[in-house]
Amino acid sequence: MSLAPSPSATRGEIVLQPSYFTSSVFVNRLREDITILIQIYQDQYSQSQPTQPFTLFKNIWCSQGWKWLHFKVFDDRTRETFLNITLRLFLERIFQPEEPPFNQAVAVFGFYTFFYTQPDTVAPPLYTVKQLPIPIDQHTALFLFPGNLITPRLQPLQPVVSHILSVLLKDAVFFILPRSSLGAHDPRALPRELFMEQDMAGPETSLKKKGRPTKRDKANKARTALEGLDTWTENASSRSFVGLAETTKMNYQAQKSDLLATLGSSPAGYSAVSRASEHILDRLKVAEENTGVASTGDLVGLERASRAVRLLEGAGATQTSTD
Repeated sequence: MSLAPSPSATRGEIVLQPSYFTSSVFVNRLREDITILIQIYQDQYSQSQPTQPFTLFKNIWCSQGWKWLHFKVFDDRTRETFLNITLRLFLERIFQPEEPPFNQAVAVFGFYTFFYTQPDTVAPPLYTVKQLPIPIDQHTALFLFPGNLITPRLQPLQPVVSHILSVLLKDAVFFILPRSSLGAHDPRALPRELFMEQDMAGPETSLKKKGRPTKRDKANKARTALEGLDTWTENASSRSFVGLAETTKMNYQAQKSDLLATLGSSPAGYSAVSRASEHILDRLKVAEENTGVASTGDLVGLERASRAVRLLEGAGATQTSTD
């Protein structure tokens, strides 16, 4: 016995896909938030010179709302990507060569705090990350990092960073990947997906509608083409295309005058130019008869060629009489 289809009693849940957390929408914003967190800690550290640097960091972490970040997503599959990418972005700040040691130490604080505050006693349980991949060269550099905190301003941070790294090593938080130059991370680089806004993508990348285009679509397409033509024309003018054409015309006229002057120095030269002009004129007459299209205007087509031949013949006759 078959049952007739019926609508579901409850609506499906909206779940973020893992690709969201590897895209530029999430990655770039989180990088900015980490930068802001480091800057706030640096400002307060410089003002108060605390004897317990990590306590100051925890207060800033809570006051800036970072303690709620773990509850951004609850689906296990998506949550795994979210946790891995967030922890990876904290580690990323530690291994940037241009990053000051103070900022790298704060990134260690952030990594440690985010990793060890994963909620594991809630019901229903949330997915937690037990280990994080790290290339072997970065793993070595991480545990040598406390040796960089030797200036008077950084020395209060050194014992805290050393303790954090010893805890991470004891709990086997990292599993080792090949060298970072081999690109063993998954994804290889962040962000993996790049989001482009509509105005940046342009009209050509928008989804095409099914069926024939409407009058409004045709009008919009024509308007876009006209605006593009105006933009191209303005750019062409700014690049001095008009000046370039004028220069080319002047060069042609100068070379033509030099050639005619050279040929006109003797009767044989004028005779050769006259025969060539008459040959071109005859060919134009044949072409006009075959096509049945008559030229209009004084200086268009056949009329222009006839006038040029007459002027040349007049100049030749003048030179002959002078000679």
